[in-house]
Amino acid sequence: MPNRAELEKVFAAIADAFVSRLMSAQEIPRLVREDLLKDLSSWPLTLEDVAVRQTRLPRGKGKRPEEDQSES
Repeated sequence: MPNRAELEKVFAAIADAFVSRLMSAQEIPRLVREDLLKDLSSWPLTLEDVAVRQTRLPRGKGKRPEEDQSES
């Protein structure tokens, strides 16, 4: 499973590609492009909210991964 830093790099690359194509698409009205960029800028906040709400599944004996690390 990828870690957070790897996922951030991938999402940044996707966002950069999206922005460069969007800005060069002159057939899309400026206000629409601005709205899309505004929506795109909210993605990191949305992803952060999802990460906060996620829980880790317990591993053997009902322990969570962070509990396993504290014992060593």
